[in-house]
Amino acid sequence: MARITVEAIPNSTTVNVQDGNNITANIQSGSAVNIQVTPQARQVINLNRGVPGPPGPNAIGGYPISVSSPSNYDALMFLDNEWTNVPQVEITDGGNY
Repeated sequence: MARITVEAIPNSTTVNVQDGNNITANIQSGSAVNIQVTPQARQVINLNRGVPGPPGPNAIGGYPISVSSPSNYDALMFLDNEWTNVPQVEITDGGNY
């Protein structure tokens, strides 16, 4: 909402704000000036999203993915003709410490 600041000059000028859209200013000569503020039009934007596509395959390179009880730092490894998660504590570097 816009804020309107009105400063009355000369001192005998009075300004009355009736509501956010109507302002009445009584000028020194006694005549009244009525100002009507037209609010900015409200813009409505509708986003129409399409329907979701089919789920992707549960496979990598044609081999199935079988993840069970995943936890932090698991690694995805190829084991027994499928991709599976292996806990970090079971992974070694082959003895090269």
